[in-house]
Order: sequence, then structure tokens, then C-alpha cells
Amino acid sequence: MVQFPWKNSRQHRTILAVYAPNSSRENESFWITLASKWDGPNPPPRPDIMLGDTNIVEDSLDRLPIRRDDPGAVSALRGLKRKLGIVDGWRDENPDGIQYTYLQETTGSQSRIDRIYVTPKILRTTREWLVEPSDIHTDHSLVSFHYYDPGQPVHGNGRATIPLWLAKDEKFLKKAKCLVRSAVEEARMVAGGDAETPEKTYPVQEVYHALKVSLHCWAKVRVKDAQPKMRRRIESRKKELKKVVNNKEMPERERVETAAAIETEIRSMHMRHHSTGKDRTHLKYSSENEIVGKLWVNGSKEDATRDPIMALKKPQTESDPNPGLEYNSKKMAEIARDYHEKLQEEGMYNHASDEEEEQTHREVLNTIKKRLSPEQVQTLDSRLTRGEVHVALMGVPNEKAPGVDGYPIEILKALAASPKRPEEWEAEDDMTSILTLTYNEIERVGGRTQFKTRVQGMPQEVEKCFEKMITKFVWNGRMPAVNAETLRLPHEEGGFKILDVRARNEAIDLMKLKQYLTFELRPRWTQIIDHLLSRNIPTTHRVRDADAAQNMFLQSWEAAKQEKKSEAPASIRKMLKTARKYGVRAEPFEPSEDVKAEMPLWHHIGWKKGIRRRNNGARADCLRSTHEVFTVGDAVEFSQREHEPEEQPMSESESSECSWDGNNDRTHTCCEMCTIETLKGCDDMKRCQAECKRLLLGLNEMWRPLAEEEGSDSDSQETRDEEYNRSKCSSRTEMFRVFTAGPQVHKNQGKSRVHTSTTGDINIYTDGSGMNPGYEEARAGVGVWFGPEDERNYSGRVPENLPQTNNSAEALAVLVALQKVPGKENVVIHTDSKFVIDSLTTAREKTENTDWLLQSNKETLEPIISKIRRRRGKTTFKKVKGHSGIKGNEEADRLAGEGAEKPLGDKINLRIPKDARVQGAKLSEMTQALLYKGIRRAKASKTMPRRKTVAH
Repeated sequence: MVQFPWKNSRQHRTILAVYAPNSSRENESFWITLASKWDGPNPPPRPDIMLGDTNIVEDSLDRLPIRRDDPGAVSALRGLKRKLGIVDGWRDENPDGIQYTYLQETTGSQSRIDRIYVTPKILRTTREWLVEPSDIHTDHSLVSFHYYDPGQPVHGNGRATIPLWLAKDEKFLKKAKCLVRSAVEEARMVAGGDAETPEKTYPVQEVYHALKVSLHCWAKVRVKDAQPKMRRRIESRKKELKKVVNNKEMPERERVETAAAIETEIRSMHMRHHSTGKDRTHLKYSSENEIVGKLWVNGSKEDATRDPIMALKKPQTESDPNPGLEYNSKKMAEIARDYHEKLQEEGMYNHASDEEEEQTHREVLNTIKKRLSPEQVQTLDSRLTRGEVHVALMGVPNEKAPGVDGYPIEILKALAASPKRPEEWEAEDDMTSILTLTYNEIERVGGRTQFKTRVQGMPQEVEKCFEKMITKFVWNGRMPAVNAETLRLPHEEGGFKILDVRARNEAIDLMKLKQYLTFELRPRWTQIIDHLLSRNIPTTHRVRDADAAQNMFLQSWEAAKQEKKSEAPASIRKMLKTARKYGVRAEPFEPSEDVKAEMPLWHHIGWKKGIRRRNNGARADCLRSTHEVFTVGDAVEFSQREHEPEEQPMSESESSECSWDGNNDRTHTCCEMCTIETLKGCDDMKRCQAECKRLLLGLNEMWRPLAEEEGSDSDSQETRDEEYNRSKCSSRTEMFRVFTAGPQVHKNQGKSRVHTSTTGDINIYTDGSGMNPGYEEARAGVGVWFGPEDERNYSGRVPENLPQTNNSAEALAVLVALQKVPGKENVVIHTDSKFVIDSLTTAREKTENTDWLLQSNKETLEPIISKIRRRRGKTTFKKVKGHSGIKGNEEADRLAGEGAEKPLGDKINLRIPKDARVQGAKLSEMTQALLYKGIRRAKASKTMPRRKTVAH
């Protein structure tokens, strides 16, 4: 037994190694004797890990040929396991797996007698339980697992990179140079057009991107081909061995002999492969260890530890001078980023006005006596040459981390020609050639329209110019025969899916708004916009104190958008108009207590209707100016402040609370904060606190902070329950949704639950059937089966106004089944449709957060989500294999087939109550492409169908 301290903690890990006797009687006695060690008055520490050769198996599955071991020895081993509280880790991770660790060469029998037992606590932080051949000569295999600290920061998968050795691989370089040569020819051909015109894309950059993709694919193929043949043969034989040991139809004797032969071959190949590697390493060090080179230098360096940082100290705040340590890896990264950015800005003065900055720049520039000559100006304005690109490329140091694209600089250098070899350099078809063309295109065109539209906004006359150019191109200069809105429709709706420039610009505006409404690490320009907007509030909103106006999307006021009434730039005014046009607003579900506390108290969007707003007046001014109450969190802290008196003599009749006499003079002892705020101008502390409490009570229940004693009942749910509601709002950035409609909801919805388990009270089988899919005469049927001769069994046809597809039928079958069961009952729905199960479980949250822009069959799936959301019983989905003889599935399929034969579609209730529908899409998860798609969907819904398109 070995006990050693575990790193980064005060705990120890105890490991017990055992080697049990081979005789059954001695084996049983061994386990009993070992267990008795923990019965005495001074027992040894209980092991966290017990490993070794047990010479016994607990399950006949672990022997080939299959047989049971001595019951007495097995019972004694299990008694020790119960006493120590340990489990078989490999078997726990592979409950049905078959793999052996010992091969008896004389008989060919195999068994899993080498095992590692761990405590459940250790098991939770283990992974990669493996059984592999050992690198030393032995008849036992190696059992291993990976154990990690439970508090260790999360490490991602990283990014794929091209290995450095390919830079010297002749076969890889030969084909890679051919790919580069073809890319240079294509780039020269596409670069011949006028790239200055706005309608042009960026062809050279696209060619270069395609080249990088091709090189990456070829590198993958080459790395796979270059893998040692011995390793590939070992992997192949391992797969064959797995098939043999799991083949129950093969005769046992043949299975034993075949498995033994393959296992012997695998161990032999593994030993040869390991020996070859050792020989190469020994040869390398023998030949180079005395030469001053890279191997010698690295071998002489001290091997520094690379243990991960387990925790970082939280930043100090005025309210918490000793914040402690942060162990969450995501928050640790944020702390490190903030610290680095703070270092970059340390000592900088950031509060100068625009006029002061401009004056300072002018003064600094005037002190510079040196001026550029005309030749230097011309040089700076000229295009990059291939020679300059070559010098820059070769000047990059080697052995540096590759960039985001995964290309080491050595690969680019290997694909570049050298001026020292004129025949290669003059061909101008190497990596420097394609890089030169790409850089010059970026300099000439770049992302001009996208960038300028985002920064400055696109003027209306430019939008009209683009639209005219598109129309002229589509109709070849003729008079348009179809209106532009119809041409912008998707192909299936009779359009050509032509770019809508205005919709694209509006999507760019919404992306800018997304950045503006990102409240974690906001850019400086957003704070300037907040200030400008707060100075242009119409008087109808009754905002008398500019300090009370923080952000119009978090509060109930709106800034003026007209040019004459607003100081904001035109691009910002257009952004606000676009936000209003597409319904951007705060639509949180169950905001967290942190979000509630960060919300502005004044002009709160969650103020109760019918109650007078108390944003102005003497008390409100005092709360803002004297007590600095601006957020809900400030109000909670101030209203709950406890008054602790200063230490001075007091009579027994005096109260320990702060109080004032009628002349506003202090007659009793007072806490330090109250004294300071009284001197700042507060005339009645108690009235201010009472007003603060009234303000909090005026908020809707969803926005009102919970008292500490109220707590939350979220932990009382079963661990296998999945909340079937909108994702909870954990930050202000996640509050905002776009494409909303209707009134705002300021109350929390009830909680429903959906399961993916196999238990429930009512079992329902559903199925859908489709006939002639893809044709005009397509039909789809719905089948729901509760049981034999059950009056709730249902057979019907999908309504004519819905898509006559199998997926629609499968989804409607689930909806009909739920409609036939009371909401308080627990149900298990058996369906063979993976599409329906995934759409209603794993993909549901993303679908609702993107407003169904990436999901089809909204007409049928959304009512199901609404129905489940309103149910109080548990809803369980179970995937069954279709047409496999399961009675319920076969009956539902029969009913669906009968429904598809009906001449008319059934009437099915697809109504969705307002309180069960999720409004719009979550702005923080939207991309420009999705926003453009959503805008086009809104415009298409208002486009009248063209008669000829409908007729044909």
C-alpha cells in the first residue's frame, strides 16, 4: 500500500496493489485475511484505488471459454469490495464489453483477471479505461485509465494543425506545389476583371481559401498514408479480435483458438513496433548527443513543470475586499483577459473630449519636422511586389505556433520559390505569387461595402444604385416583367432568391445593435452612444434627470430618431429604427437574481401597470444624488441597510437605530454611512428607505428580487428532469430578442418537464405514413394507438393546408396523442421518428432561440411544444425501431396507412396560446446570415403571390 499527497490540495491518495494466489482455497483465504485488516482497532487507511492480478473473475463473461469461478472466492472478493466501497472501473464504463488481460498460451484460454477497483468518488473523475498490450515481454495486458482533478480547468479540443514534418516530405510537397500552381493560374484569370466595382466579390481571396482547404485535405491524406504499417496492422487485427470475441454464433472451441491466435499476433507486433521505436531513439541520441544542436540544447534545458493554473484570485471590489479564488475555467479566462487589458490601458488618459484629442494630435504632428518625399509617398501608395512578400515570408521565425488556419510558417516557406533558383522564381507560380495577388486584392477592395455599411451606414442613394445594378443584370437592360420582391423570394415560392441589399444592410444594423447590447466588456463607442441618446429623450417620457437614463432598451423611454432632434450619428439612428421595425426588446424568461440586480431601477421596463411611476420628485432625486441608487441592486442594498451605531455612551432608553429630531438635528448615535449621507444633503433617511421599498414593490413579480429566505426550488427537481421551457436568462445580454410581436410578458411561465426515459403511466404508440411524397397528389396519414379496442385510438389524414410529408404526419401523431390525454397524466410516447424526438428535445432550445429559421415543420412542431409546456404531467419520449414486430408500432402504422387513404384531411387543433409561445429569436445567438433570413421571411410574408406563379 502506498499513500502520497495529491498535488494542489491537502488530500492524499492511497493505492493498494495486490497479487492473489492461483489456488481457489488460497484465493478465498487471501481476500478474507485482507478484509480483516480493517476490522482491528487501528485499521490502515482505506484505499482509493486497488489494482493488481486477482487470479479470479466475478462474471463468467470475463473468461473464454465461459465458466464460473469458485463461489467462495468470488463471495470473499465481493465482501472486500463492499467493505472498502470500491467498484470495477473498466466494467462500469463498459457494462457489456468483452476484453481480456491474460492469455494462457498452452490452452488458448483468456480471462480478465487484471483489474483496477476505485471508489465512486474517484470513478467520477476518470476516463479512457483501456486494456492494451504491454511494452515489455509478458503474458498480461496493461490496464490503464486517466484520472484528473475534479476542479481542473476545462481544456478544449484545440484546432487542427499541419505537422511540421510535412515541410520536408517530398511526396506531400510535390502534390502541394501542383495545387499552388493551379491556384495561381486561376487567381490570375479571375483577377483580370474590374475589382473596384461594388458588385464584384473577392475572387482571389476565394481561390486562396480554396487552396488552403485543398492543402489541408491533402495533408490529412498524407499523414494517414505515412502512418507506420505496423500500427495500421495492429489496429486492424484489434478490430478482428473484437468481432471474434463478440461472435456468439461461432463455435466456442473455434472462437477460443481464433481469439488466442489473433491476441498472440497483436502482442508480437506490438513488441516489434515498440522495439523499433526504442532503437531509433537510441540511435538518434547516440549520434547527436555530442553535437551542439537542437537536440543537445533541448536536452540540457531544465524541464519546467507545466501544471495548469487551478485558480485565480478574484478582482477586489469596494464591497468585497477579500473576494477569494475563482475556480471556474471560463471565468478564470475572463479574469486573465480583463487583467491583460487593464495593463494595456494603465496610465492612459481616456476622458478627453473630441476637440481636445484633435488639438493634441495637431500639436504632436506639428512637432514632427520630417516629411515624406514624393517618391516615398508613391512607394507607400504602390502595390506589394512578389519580392517584398518573399522577404517578409522568409523573415518570419520558424518553430512558432501556427495561426488560426493551422498552417505552420515552415509549410508556406517550403512551397515558396527562391530567387537563388532563377528557373523556379521566374515561373511565378509558387506560394509567394498567390499571396501577392491576395494581399493586393485585399488592399484594393477588402471588405469595403460590408465594413463601411457597418461603420457609417449605407446611404439610400447607394442602396438604390445597387438595386438598379441588380435589376439591370437580371433583365439584361430590358423592362422588368416581374417585381423585385417576387424575384427575392426562395425558388420554391417562385422567386430567384436574389440578394436584397436593404435587407442585408438591415441585418448589418442588427449585428451592430447586438454588439451595442452586449453588456459584458462593452466597447467604448457604446458608452458614448448611451450618453448621446440620453440627451435626446422626448418630454413625453418624463425623464427629468439625465443620470436616470442609462439604456433605452433596458428602460421604458425611447430616444428621438429624427435628424433634427437627435445628436446621434445617422448610422445609430438607422440602427434604432431597424431595431424598432423588427421588434428588438427585452423578453427574458426567469431572469437570474444577478440580472434583476443589474437592471436600472428608474424607468424600469417591468413596472406594474396601473401604478404611478415614481421616477421623479424630491425622494427620487435624493436617492440618486445622495444615496447613489441607480440599479435594483442598489435599491435592495439601501433598503435593507442595518444601522450600527458608533461606540459612545448611551442611555438605556436610547434606540440603536438612526433617528433625527424635528429640526433635523441628530439626537441619537448614528452609523457612519448615515452620517456621511446626511452631510451630503439627505433630510430624512427613513423616508428615503421607505420610498426605495415602494419602488421595489412596484416591479412585476418576474423582476422583483427574491428575499434570501425565499430561495429557489430548482434543486428539488429530479436529476433526470429537463426543464421544458425557455432557457433561463443569466445575463442582460441574453435578455433581448428580435422579430417579436404582441405585448411583452412580465410573468414567469409554469414549469413542464420532458423525459427521455422509459417509464410512465400511459403508453402511446404514434406513427405517420406518406404516399407519393414529392408529388402534387402526395398524402400523409396519422396513427395513434393506445391499446386494443381503445376508443382513443386515432386514424386521420394530415390537413390539406399542411405539408403532406412523413415528418408532418409523425409530428401530428404526437400532437393528437397529447390532446387525447389529460394534462396531469404522465405519458410515454413511443415513436420511430428520430426527427420528431430530436426536434422536441435536444434541438428545441436552439430552434426557439433562432425563431425556427433553421427548422422545418414549424406548423406541426410548435403546437406540440406549446402543449407539453402547458402540461403538468411528465412527457416521456421513447425511440422504437420501426417495422420490427413491436405490436404498438405496427398498429399505429396500420392506422396511419388507413388515414392516408382518406379523401379529405382531418381538422386538428393547432392553436398556440400566447403564454406558451416563445417570442422571436435570441439576439445574442443570431448571425448576420440568420438575421438576413429572418428579415426576408418578414418581407416575404407581406409579398402578394403572383397569379402566374401560383397557376403554374
